[in-house]
Amino acid sequence: MAYLQIHALSRTSWRYAYIFWLAIGLVTLTFTVFHSFGLRSGTFGAYWSKWSLRRRTWRKKHSLAQAKKSGQPHKQPLVLPSNAQLLCLSSLIAACLAATFVGPDYIAPAKKLWEFRRAVIPDVAAYKPQYTIHKAWWTSGDRAGLITFALFPLCVLFVLKRPPFAIFAISFLTNIHFDKLTWLHRWTGRLIWAMAALHATLWSVQLVKDTRSGTGKIAYVYAWQYPRFIYAWTAFGLFTLLILLSLGPIREKHYEIFYAFHVILVPATIIMSALHHPPLWWWCWFTLLLWVGERIWRASSWVYVNGFLGSRVLVLPIASMNQKLSTHGQSWEMHAFFPDVEPTSFAVDHENYTRGLSRQPTPASYSAPSKSPLYHIPDLSSSSHSLLPPAPSTFSIPVGYAHAEVLAGRTIRLRLIPPGHLTWAPGQHFLLCVPSVSKFVSHPFTCASVCDKQKPGVDGRMITFLIRAKNGWTKDLWTTVVGLQIGGHRHPAQETPGATLPTTGVLLKAWVDGPFGSPARTNWNLYSTAMIVCGGSGVSFGISVLEYLCLCMAGRNGRYLGGNVGRSKVFPMRRIRFIWILRDFAHMQWCASVLHRCKLLVPSESLQVDLFVTNFNPPVPHSRALSDAGSVATPYIPDASLSAAPSAVIEIKGISLNQEDLIDAQSADDGYVDLSYYSGDYKESGELGHEEHLLDLTNFDGDNDDRMPGENSLNRVLKKEGTIRRALTRKKVSRRTKPPPERVDSRLRGLSDLPAFPEETGELLSSSFCPPGDPASLGPCQTSPRSSGDGDQSVEGSKDWKQRSTASLTSQASSMQALMHEELKLELGDKEMRDIRIMAEFARPGRPKLDLILRDEVVTATGRIVVASCGPTTLGTVIRKAVAAQIEPLRIRQGDGSGSIDLVAEEFEY
Repeated sequence: MAYLQIHALSRTSWRYAYIFWLAIGLVTLTFTVFHSFGLRSGTFGAYWSKWSLRRRTWRKKHSLAQAKKSGQPHKQPLVLPSNAQLLCLSSLIAACLAATFVGPDYIAPAKKLWEFRRAVIPDVAAYKPQYTIHKAWWTSGDRAGLITFALFPLCVLFVLKRPPFAIFAISFLTNIHFDKLTWLHRWTGRLIWAMAALHATLWSVQLVKDTRSGTGKIAYVYAWQYPRFIYAWTAFGLFTLLILLSLGPIREKHYEIFYAFHVILVPATIIMSALHHPPLWWWCWFTLLLWVGERIWRASSWVYVNGFLGSRVLVLPIASMNQKLSTHGQSWEMHAFFPDVEPTSFAVDHENYTRGLSRQPTPASYSAPSKSPLYHIPDLSSSSHSLLPPAPSTFSIPVGYAHAEVLAGRTIRLRLIPPGHLTWAPGQHFLLCVPSVSKFVSHPFTCASVCDKQKPGVDGRMITFLIRAKNGWTKDLWTTVVGLQIGGHRHPAQETPGATLPTTGVLLKAWVDGPFGSPARTNWNLYSTAMIVCGGSGVSFGISVLEYLCLCMAGRNGRYLGGNVGRSKVFPMRRIRFIWILRDFAHMQWCASVLHRCKLLVPSESLQVDLFVTNFNPPVPHSRALSDAGSVATPYIPDASLSAAPSAVIEIKGISLNQEDLIDAQSADDGYVDLSYYSGDYKESGELGHEEHLLDLTNFDGDNDDRMPGENSLNRVLKKEGTIRRALTRKKVSRRTKPPPERVDSRLRGLSDLPAFPEETGELLSSSFCPPGDPASLGPCQTSPRSSGDGDQSVEGSKDWKQRSTASLTSQASSMQALMHEELKLELGDKEMRDIRIMAEFARPGRPKLDLILRDEVVTATGRIVVASCGPTTLGTVIRKAVAAQIEPLRIRQGDGSGSIDLVAEEFEY
């Protein structure tokens, strides 16, 4: 024991750990100042963002071809850290190395803690060295161990989720949550292991060099007699096992095993490390206090939110309606729905809105800001729409239970209302636990709904998840839900909801922990333009942000929607571009209702929705003969599904659509669609410098593209429907004498005039197909006299379309239910099917040219821009590249805010 006491650092030598933490505090303070005062939006911040956002991906050459031959599923390329992450990690490693090797290792005990003058080395040493030792095997080993101890709290702080224990997530500090720091947690853990290995190696050399007089045996032999030495190797062994189980492949494939061992090995490693060296064990106890304290804090919140202490559902009273809003000649009672709005009657000049001018409030008692966006309601009756999300349906989800529904794309829509009071910001995520699937493991999922504190009832607190079945827990959830439906059960046998059971889907008891995530730090009130880009199931993030922004543009106060509004009293946003890259048309079912509702909330020129479907071959470009050149045009090869009746003419409200109109409607008219990747599953040289796969922008690792029975038919129906709707819209626009405003995409016109299609009784483009229009207003569909053959038949029965149920999508041959297995069917309600069909107009084959889209949005923006993104890693890399290319510090210096682009990306791993 005396040997170990002699070979221990003096207290004054601990200064290196203190200096290390002072440096961390200085960096934290710098980030806090930049965040609090918005310095990143200036010229310097633009230069930093332009460089720091970029990152790279890597994929081995010909790896996609080899994977296809072996039948392996698609896999995303390897993602390298961004420039900012590389700089941060390099700085952390450099700081650790400097704290380990710069300066003398052992400081004379007689010196003051912060005295840095060179000490005089005496000739004779006392029992413990009383002089400064610059370098020795044991001093360097001890110093490496000191920095190892100092890294423990930092590693844990990077992964804590709930303030105040999660210091970095405190709102008045950096407000950076663990989702942006978890990668640093992993790398800090690896750095701790490396420093511990260095400590063990240097000390092993010292123990081999030292021998005991009399026996001549090395000191290593006797070291095993000391418990502290055994504690050291136990801690190192436990931590090595912890690092191995945390490697990506193991963590992704066996998350439950990784998590269970993490909970066991973390405290065990910390305790063994503390027992190894008691003089420094307060670093370990402080780390353990943070780790245990945060878990107790979260557990208490979890118990409250999930109703184990009783339900605390609080519903704000809604007064009688006393405020009217006149929009498009209609009056709307608004004040009861919006207590934060002054009880004033507004008369909105929609024409001025489209030109970016201010609206004039009717009463003189209210003075609106010159650019304060008010409410917009299209030409719909008050019985069909409100600015709040849809009113509760006849079926009420029991508090504490989740309503699970099977959607297209092997996806589960899970909706639940927690018993305790809970608020969240758009884009945040929760940890979800479903006891019937797994009682002790929770998984992170992004919330696809907005927290509305003012909505009557409990629906404003409804949490919605879109969970796509992969492997592991999500596959178990899918199996559980489908198994219950096949068995005709509406809930597991061991659970008793005690309420009216749903007619579709099943009820499952569910618990949530959260919310978590850095989107809470985003102040959406700073931007004039928002561009939201989603890939695949990443739409959960994008749809919640979109709904929040649309509600704010419609006049709602974001403070009551869970958002961060800062000190601004005016919501300056004038333009939203929503881009969703999805695999199949049927996947629109995931959020078509929310998209349609958002289209109804704001003017069409303020919201542009673009849906790009990557799983359909595009039509061959339609070429016309050049009369002046006398050349013969290349014949158009039409989509097989749109060539049933080449001579048919469809008339809708006096507008005739022929085959040429339908062909033109399949081609892009804005140059934003990329069809080059349709030449095959992958191409060898893409924009990221390596092979690219057509699934890179839509599929996360593990996504299963197997389709449910009936999805293929739904895809065909929606593709046809979207084509006809676009053809009708373009025809209507071309007939107008007044040109549309410069910023308005023609595809956004006439949305409210196009109710859902009636149910098809034949092929879509046969002359017997009833085209877009409300049967109640259009009457039976008529065919052109030029039709021939079967096309002379007219469709009867379109008037009673509203009486038909769309619980199962129908086709000409038989109902969709007949196309499916009897045990499982894709259930679509009337309203949901109507929303899907309306939004089909904005879905087209291809993938977007995101760099061109962002460039055009920057050109037309009047202020700062925010890009919100969530999707596979390749999509995130493409977005980062596009954003970095469009940031212009010189424009910011000249006072043009459009040169500033902020990226809000949901990219994290557990």
